[in-house]
Amino acid sequence: GRAPIPVRGGTTFRVSSPAGHHVLHLQGPGFRDKVLADVEVGAGDAAGVGLQRLDRGRTLRGRVVAANGSGVGGARISTATLLIGDGSSLGAASGALGVGRLDATSAADGSFVIGGLGDQPYTVVAEHPSAGRSAPTPIAATGDPEPLTLTLVSVASLDGVVTRAGKPVAGAGVAATSRAQGQTRFVVRTGADGSYRFDKLTPDEYTVTAAARDDAVDQRTTTRTAHVGGEPAHLDLELPSGEASCRVRLPSPGGHEVINAQLYLVSGSLSAQLAGELDRALSQRADGTIAVGHIIGSGSVTFDRLAAGPYTLCSVTLRGDLADPVVAERIRDGAAALPVTCQAVRLRDDATPVDVVVALPPG
Repeated sequence: GRAPIPVRGGTTFRVSSPAGHHVLHLQGPGFRDKVLADVEVGAGDAAGVGLQRLDRGRTLRGRVVAANGSGVGGARISTATLLIGDGSSLGAASGALGVGRLDATSAADGSFVIGGLGDQPYTVVAEHPSAGRSAPTPIAATGDPEPLTLTLVSVASLDGVVTRAGKPVAGAGVAATSRAQGQTRFVVRTGADGSYRFDKLTPDEYTVTAAARDDAVDQRTTTRTAHVGGEPAHLDLELPSGEASCRVRLPSPGGHEVINAQLYLVSGSLSAQLAGELDRALSQRADGTIAVGHIIGSGSVTFDRLAAGPYTLCSVTLRGDLADPVVAERIRDGAAALPVTCQAVRLRDDATPVDVVVALPPG
C-alpha cells in the first residue's frame, strides 16, 4: 500500500522497495489494470519485470443530451459492473464507488469516450449538476458497444424513517436500487432520529433496503418497493426484530483448499445459479427481509432477531485466499459468474438456532 508513481508510456521506471515479496499494479487511463503478483526483491538487488504491455480493452462512445436532444457538455459519465453513489451524486468526490469503475467528462457537444473496459457486463450513467441524470443503461460483456445516447432527466427526492420495534435506528444504511437496472444503487445513512433522505433519484421503481450492522461485516435488512416520480416520495422502513435465528457454517474442505462464502438469508423463496442472477433477483424482490453475512476461511455466521417462517439461504462461493491480490482480482473480474447455491430453510420461533450447513457447488 503506497501512493501511485506516475510513469510515461514507453519509458523505464524504478520503484524503491524493501527486500521481500511485492505486488505491482500497473494502471493507466484507457487501459485495463494489470497486476504482477510475484515480484521478488532481494536485499541490495534490483528486480526487473521486463517489458509490460497494457491491454486497451473495449471502448465505449456516446453522447449526453438534454430532453430536447441538444448536447450537454461538462456531464460526468460513470461506468462500472456495479455503480454506487450517495444521496445526491455518483461523483467520486462525494465518496461514491464502483466495481471496476471508469469515468469521463462530456465535451461541449455532449460526446464522450471511455476506454479500458473489461470483458464483463457494465452499467453506464451520466449526470450533470444542474441538468439531471440519465437512467442506468446496461452494456453487454463482449465487443465494443454501439454508440450510446444518454438523455438527462429531472430528479426527485425520497425520504423516510428507519425503526426497529417502533424506535428510530441511528446510523442505519439505506440503499435505493433501480428495479429496471439493478447494477446502480445509491446509499445513505440515517441520522440520530432514524431519518434518511436521497436528494436526487431519477424517476423509476426502486428496491429500498434498510440495514443495521451488528458488526463489521454482517447485517440484517428490510426491503420495500418505492416509486419515485416527479414529486418527492416518502417511505418508512421497519427492521426485523423477531426471536428466530439460525447458525450457518461451511462443510469441512478437502485438502488445503480455502473456501469462503458470502451468505444471503432471504425471506420466502428465491433461486439463482450465478452471482449476477442473484443480484438481479434481490433487486427485483418485493417487501421482505434479507440477512447478509460472510464466512472467511472457516467459522460460522449466526443470523438472529428474525421472524419465524420459510427462508432461502443463497451462498456465493469464493475459493482461494482473499488476501492474495491475484485471487481478489479474479473474483472481482468474474463477480457476476461466481457460482451460487440456494437451499430452503425454515426458522422456528424459539431461542434455539437452526443449524444449517452450506451446500457447496461442485469445485
